[in-house]
Amino acid sequence: MDFASEKKHELLRRTVRDFAQQEIAPRTAEIEETTPAESSRNHRRL
Repeated sequence: MDFASEKKHELLRRTVRDFAQQEIAPRTAEIEETTPAESSRNHRRL
């Protein structure tokens, strides 16, 4: 096993999770309120 690669993967995962929790999650309600319904429906299909 490549333990260095696993550590890098875990660091990246934590970094992305932390960013999402700090920057995206607080704006979720605002984004959903200001996004047109049609755009939101199309996004859910992806």
